[in-house]
Amino acid sequence: MSSPFGASAGQAQGQQNKPTFSLFAPPTQQGQQQGQLQGQQQQQQQQQQQQQQQQQQQLGGSSFNLGQSQQPQQQQQTNNGIFGGSQNQNANPLGGSLFGASILNNQPPQQLQQRAVPPLPQLGQSHLWQPAASQNLRERSIVDQMSVLYEKWLPTSSNCAFQHYFYNQVPPEQAPFYGPAPDENGKKWEDALSRKPNEGAIPVLGKGFESIAQRLELQILAVRVLQQRLHEIDASLSATQQKHDLEFATRAAEARRKHLVLSQRALALATKVQVLRNRGYSMEPAEEELRRQLATLEKSAFDPVLSGRQDEIWARMAALRARTRGLKEEGERLGRRAEGGQEVAMDEETLKAVKKLLGDYDAQLTHLRKELGSINEDFSTWQVSSTQAVNR
Repeated sequence: MSSPFGASAGQAQGQQNKPTFSLFAPPTQQGQQQGQLQGQQQQQQQQQQQQQQQQQQQLGGSSFNLGQSQQPQQQQQTNNGIFGGSQNQNANPLGGSLFGASILNNQPPQQLQQRAVPPLPQLGQSHLWQPAASQNLRERSIVDQMSVLYEKWLPTSSNCAFQHYFYNQVPPEQAPFYGPAPDENGKKWEDALSRKPNEGAIPVLGKGFESIAQRLELQILAVRVLQQRLHEIDASLSATQQKHDLEFATRAAEARRKHLVLSQRALALATKVQVLRNRGYSMEPAEEELRRQLATLEKSAFDPVLSGRQDEIWARMAALRARTRGLKEEGERLGRRAEGGQEVAMDEETLKAVKKLLGDYDAQLTHLRKELGSINEDFSTWQVSSTQAVNR
């Protein structure tokens, strides 16, 4: 059966002295031959040759990209370990490396016989660790592998695995003056330039997490600068609006007032000019009638008798309003008494006074309605005559 670390273990029970081996180095002593298979050697060799031919037709990839070479179809067959390393049949069964590397013994090949070990099944011929089986090729040492891994993580190394091209925005007319840095790959920079999103985009190489952190800090600083600029613009707009409200709005209101005064003066001047122009011309009958009606209305409007009547009406209305207020208060007082359960008693004189007062109010309202009707008739007559005069 195959060992978990890719070395075949012997089945013979006569083994007494087992060789010791290191974790990353070949064994220090050659173990003695561990049993032999009698009568089945040729049959096992034929079966292994057929299995080797089938395995060589499949494609196997190494996880660590190490060179892999297949053993030729010879008498010495290889058995695949659990980690994909090839083991030479001439090698010591217990002399295998921990990761399945092929180790040659110092004993002559004719003193060793092949051990029939059934091969383990393989999944797609992919191996986690499979160095070259040829003696001419050597696997890399642990120090070299750690150096390669360190360079993959080192941001200043050209072999860093964490590389990505970002894009900075510049004016399109300045874009042709930009180029790759001295430590950058020109071909990769040209490829990134060919994939730029717009005319003003320039590729910038970012290596490692520190470069990304620096780029984020620069973007945060740029955002802060833009926010400060926006605050300055807002303050400038507020100052401009305040200046407009204090100066320009006041001046605009003063200009509107002056314009209204000038328009009134212009209208009065136009009226005087029209009167002076038409002086000396005889007036038409319609114009003469309109002038007569206007004179009558002006006389009636400024008649002292009408003014006296107006004052009398206003006095009556004031007295009526005062009396109405008194009656309202009296009614409210009587209502409160009625709600309180007190008997309301009115004498004959009070009823007569109320009746007389209401009669006077009715007469005054009737007189006011007549006056209003006569004024409406006069106004309607004047309006009709004015319309006829204009239509003529």
